Amino acid sequence: MGEVLAELKECQVRVGLVPPGEESNVRDPRRLVAEALSYLGNNQSRMDAPRYRCAGLPITSRLVESLVGEFNARLKSPQKFGNRPDGPEPILQLRAAVLSEDHRLERFCAQRPGCPYR
Repeated sequence: MGEVLAELKECQVRVGLVPPGEESNVRDPRRLVAEALSYLGNNQSRMDAPRYRCAGLPITSRLVESLVGEFNARLKSPQKFGNRPDGPEPILQLRAAVLSEDHRLERFCAQRPGCPYR
C-alpha cells in the first residue's frame, strides 16, 4: 500500500491540485488523484489482504455477489417459487444455518423424523 500511495503522491505533484473554489470535472486527473489519495490514506488500515487471507477471511465480495445473483434469479423465476406459499424463506433459513457455524444444521439433520442415525 505504501508504494501505491507514494506513486499517487508523485502523480499529484505532476498533475497538480485543483485550486480552491475551482469547479472541476469528475474526470479531471487532479481530482481523481486527490480522491484516490484521500480514500486510500483514510482506509489503509483496512486494506491488509495478506493478513485477511491468513485468517481465512474473504478479500472480495465475489461470493456474496454470486449468492445475491442466484437468489434474485430464483426469486424472479415464476417456476421456482410460484407454487410455494412460503416463497424463498426455506432457502434463506437453510443458507443461514450453513453459514452460522453453530452446528444447528447438523442438529436438525440428526433430530429430524426419518433420520437413520438417531
